[in-house]
This record gives sequence, structure tokens and C-alpha cells, in this order.
Amino acid sequence: MMFRKAKSIMGFDDRWMLIVGIPLVSFIIVGLIFGDALAEKGIGSLVYYYPSALIYTTIFWVVFRFLMLQCMKRWPEQEQTTRRVVIQVILVLVVYVAVKWMLKHTLSPFISNLTNVQKPHTFKEPMIALLMIFLITTVYEAIRFYSLLQRSRIEKTQLAKDNMQSQLEGLKNQVNPHFLFNSLNTLAHLIPEDVGRAEAFVKKLSEVYRYILEIKDEPLILLEDELEFLQSYIHLIKERFGDNFRVEISVDDAYRKYHIVPLSLQILFENAIKHNEISTRHPLEIKVGVDEAGQLFVRNNLQRKKQEEASTKIGLQNIRNRYRIITGKPVDVMVSTTSFVVFLPLVEVAPAK
Repeated sequence: MMFRKAKSIMGFDDRWMLIVGIPLVSFIIVGLIFGDALAEKGIGSLVYYYPSALIYTTIFWVVFRFLMLQCMKRWPEQEQTTRRVVIQVILVLVVYVAVKWMLKHTLSPFISNLTNVQKPHTFKEPMIALLMIFLITTVYEAIRFYSLLQRSRIEKTQLAKDNMQSQLEGLKNQVNPHFLFNSLNTLAHLIPEDVGRAEAFVKKLSEVYRYILEIKDEPLILLEDELEFLQSYIHLIKERFGDNFRVEISVDDAYRKYHIVPLSLQILFENAIKHNEISTRHPLEIKVGVDEAGQLFVRNNLQRKKQEEASTKIGLQNIRNRYRIITGKPVDVMVSTTSFVVFLPLVEVAPAK
């Protein structure tokens, strides 16, 4: 859990650095600080100097790793790197003096007696220690930068893939043979009964197709535009199910200038229709509104079909993935015995292309 949390902050798992880095740096420090003593007493004397260096290196590594994590957590963005590094340098100097003083009056005497090693009282030791701390911090920052760069590339690739999948999902939901069959079947019944309604149906059908083609390259779309498109889609569905399909849209004008993932409402409506019974006895009711937290919600009464249609299970997940990558916000789902609710975050400003 500790390393997983650190990985989410730094962008990489640094366990290998702890396992390899602490023993290696300890060895280097022994050579730099006690090099003369080793040359005089022989390599065998390393067993006396190395344990002391290992203990101090471990303590300082853990302390400054924690300090670095806090700075990365407080100033995580790439454009904040300069500020973060400057603050880290200042904190390293202050904390080093504090830790050094604490160790001098607590652990150092015990370690000296245990290992029978007395450190030289010169400026050499603190200078070497600080040099190693700044070097290790630089390595951490470089690996973090590379990891975040790689993650950014992967997320851009995933976004492009998800956008394409969204287009395919939206087109599939509208153009698949089952949907076309139902739409043409509805139209065939309307033409002899009411030419005016048939013409309105064809007009709404064309609006649905045109909208999908127009927004195919947009990561986010105005909620106002999405709701306008939804009306055309609802018209088609109501011609099929009549009063057995009931929709209530209650969104204040202030929220209509916010943005959402395109086709998300249509996909949620399609899912509700696909998985629930729609009949005179059990009409499907869908409500679209904004909750107290400022999230758009789509709620439908839950009356699952006894024999559900085959599902690809990628519609809702596609919406979740795009929201995560574009906005970093989650899409929440709440299911009870009577209702199914999806909460979509509203984005105030669309990202620059």
C-alpha cells in the first residue's frame, strides 16, 4: 500500500532504487569518507565502516524520500517543477541540519560504540552527504519526468482510441441492423397513417446522423448541444414505444454552457432501453438533471428484461475512460433495487485543442 501510494505520486515504483541504491550509495560514501583509512588498514576493514554508512544512508534516504514525496504531492504539475525543486533544496538543507543534530545526540554515539568507527570531524562528510542527497533527488526527478512523459503518451494514445471507440459505439447504436430495422419499421407504419409524422421522423433521423458526424473529433461538447441532439434521439424512440417511454429533462440554463463527453447521454439512454422492459404495464422512465454537487445525472427505473440483449459492456466504460483521461474526474454509478443512476461530471471550460 505504501509503495502503491508513492508510485501514484512519483509516477514510478522506486522499490528497486531502495533495494539497489541504499547499499550502493553506502559503499560509495564509505570510499569517499573513509578512503584513507581503508587504504591504510586494508579492504578487510570495510566490515567496520560499511554497517555505519548503511545505517546513516538508510535513515537519510527514508527521510528525504518522504520530504520529496510531500513536495511532489503539493506541486505535482510539470510547470511547477522549478518551484518544487527550489523548495526541495531549501528544505533539504534545513532538514539535513535538523536530522544531523538529532542523530548526533541520539543514535550516533550508539552506532560509534557498536561499530567502533569514529567519523572524521571535517566539512568533508556533510559536503559528501549533501552532494549524494542532491544527486539522488535529481535521479528521482529525472525518472519521474520520463515516467510522466511516457504516461502522457500512453494516455493520448488511449484517448484517441477511446474517441474512435465512442464514434463506433455511437454509430453502431444508431446504424446497426436492429436499430435500422426498428426505425424503418416505425417509418413504414407512419407513412400510411400520418405523412406529417413520417416526415418529422425522417428529419429527426437525419439530425441524429448529422450530429454524430459533426462531433466525431470533439473530446467534449456543450451540454446544450448534447441535450438538443438528445431531443431528436428521444423523438425516434418515442415513435417506437409511445407513452411507454417517458423522459424528463430538468437542467437549469446555467449548467447548459458546461461541457460533457459527446454521445454520453445517448449511450446511457441506449443502455437503459437495451436492458429494461418497456411496456404499458412497465413503462421506462428516464430523468436527466443536475444534483446538488453540480453533477449531471441520468436516472432510469430498474426493470430488467428476463432475457437481456447481448451487451458489449463497453459503452459505460468508454465514458468512464474518456472522463478519466480528459478531466481526471470519475463517473459514478449508483444502483438500487428500483433505479440505475449514472453521474456525469460537468466541465466548465473545454480543453484547448
